[in-house]
Amino acid sequence: IVDAVYPNGNSSRATVFVSWVWTYGIEIALSAIENFCLKRLAENKQCTPELIYIWWFFFVNNQFRILGDGKILDTAELEEIFGKCVLQTGSMLIMLDSLENPKYTGRIWCIFEVLR
Repeated sequence: IVDAVYPNGNSSRATVFVSWVWTYGIEIALSAIENFCLKRLAENKQCTPELIYIWWFFFVNNQFRILGDGKILDTAELEEIFGKCVLQTGSMLIMLDSLENPKYTGRIWCIFEVLR
């Protein structure tokens, strides 16, 4: 998707890494992103929507496809694949489906992203 929007100048270095659970519905994801962007814009008057670039693995890397061959990746391999992306964005948006017992905290992949 990034490659498709790049020629029109609609992509840039990511400023926000989105961490979520694949089973969340689109309404949870869109609500979280909208709230994040509105808060970011309200806190920083110099920030504009054009300056918010989201790195969302949903559009870049499919975890299920990566693991589809049955190979178990160790933490060093995960670090190599994803660690740099998480660090380079500078901030993280964590999506939760609820504050009480969210699916997010039960997913080791999500915990890896947070601890990174």
